[in-house]
Amino acid sequence: GIGRSGRSPTAPNLSCPLYAIEVPGEVNRGDPVKFVPVDETQKQIHLSSDVQIDSGFSAYCRDDGLWRLTLDAYNRRLVVIASGAFNAPRSLFKIETTDGSLGAYRITTAEQEGSSYLTLFLDRLSRLTMLGLTDDPSKALLIVFAKYNKDVVATI
Repeated sequence: GIGRSGRSPTAPNLSCPLYAIEVPGEVNRGDPVKFVPVDETQKQIHLSSDVQIDSGFSAYCRDDGLWRLTLDAYNRRLVVIASGAFNAPRSLFKIETTDGSLGAYRITTAEQEGSSYLTLFLDRLSRLTMLGLTDDPSKALLIVFAKYNKDVVATI
């Protein structure tokens, strides 16, 4: 159906995930993601600068696997999928500080008027927890960064 088409794996026995979801479990630190500055002269990620987010599954899929927002018909909202490409529409994000939580950040969209924050919500079809958008900063997903194989990644 609309908004549910999958990505094409590079080999028949590989899985190529489309949606950014939360996997249930008591100990789940998430899969690493890589933040790529849009400004290629940047050597580090700066707060409020435009970034693209790479899910790291590109080696198994035929596309770049960069996060982008798409309208999901079942949920009637924008959701995060991992089938963007560099400079694709709705693929720019920003990392912002939070007001109260020390060491925590939130991710906003870089292409919309006002502030829209990444948030978790329950998918109406699969009942999995997915990433979408909210305009309410109190419902924004809080991100804590940790080092992973020399790349900075987020634990979501």
